[in-house]
Amino acid sequence: MNRIANAVQCRLTGARLAAGMSGGDHLAACLACQAEEAKYRSLSRQLAALRTVGADAPADLAPAVMTRVRKIPQERDARPGLNRALVAGVSSVTAAAVAGAVMVLARRRTRVA
Repeated sequence: MNRIANAVQCRLTGARLAAGMSGGDHLAACLACQAEEAKYRSLSRQLAALRTVGADAPADLAPAVMTRVRKIPQERDARPGLNRALVAGVSSVTAAAVAGAVMVLARRRTRVA
């Protein structure tokens, strides 16, 4: 049972470390959790160092991207009937739902009366 309790403590300590909290009393006695804390600290330092790294895009990137985008056919040009079919389908489903609701309400009224 002590093994299970220790495993639970390790998981909780890992969750606290991941959330940026202190490891608690368990951290002082557990070598595995101390190693995990060292990994979190190292990762935190590495991420902080990345904040200062910058990269400039090549000068010809924007014109190259725009040239490729302009070559792609517009969606309306590629499938002109798609919007019509979609509207027709949604309209028919809506009409069927309204008709069903009217029938249900009409049956309820005839039963109540």
